[in-house]
Amino acid sequence: MKAYGIRISNTAKGFLKGAADNWKLLVLASLFIAGMVFGAAAAKTSGSELIQKLTLTFINYTKLRITQGMFANFCNSFISVIVYLIAVFISGLCAVGLPFIGAVPLFRGLGLGLMCGYLYRAYELTGIGYCLLTIYPGAVLSVAALIYACNEGAIMSVDAFSSISGKKERTAESTIKLYCTRFAVLFAVTILSAAVDALFTKAFSGFFTF
Repeated sequence: MKAYGIRISNTAKGFLKGAADNWKLLVLASLFIAGMVFGAAAAKTSGSELIQKLTLTFINYTKLRITQGMFANFCNSFISVIVYLIAVFISGLCAVGLPFIGAVPLFRGLGLGLMCGYLYRAYELTGIGYCLLTIYPGAVLSVAALIYACNEGAIMSVDAFSSISGKKERTAESTIKLYCTRFAVLFAVTILSAAVDALFTKAFSGFFTF
């Protein structure tokens, strides 16, 4: 019993240490989750006029995804995600980019939450199924890449601000190269997320009628 208690204590300490080491990622993930909650709440409490606009937009969007080919869906998905990554990359190179970087996961979560909240309100279990099979698979990868990108961008932005304010030496060229390399990897993950989104859309969107 005592050994079991020690194992639990060590596990808790390991968890707390991991959380402390990755607090920036936790904050960014919390911003995304907060955005999703606000978006879903907005969809639930919004008036009929907004719901009608969302319904029209969603129906047209769904028809487009079903009728167009996989490559077109891939391109549309990729473009809708890569703009966030580019915004974070540029903001990370700016000394005052930190507030903009923090707003990106919040805004991304707001849009996703609004869509999923609307689907649940309008179609209940059918809407949940559509989210699980056609929206979430690609979104999980793209959101993970975006949160890691925001983390890298925040670190670089703080570093640039410290350099300009004279608190530390000028940012080394090797640091910028590493920053670009990490974003290249995240760019590849974004491509993968778009491919997953296109694949799941092709495989499952035909099972849903709205």
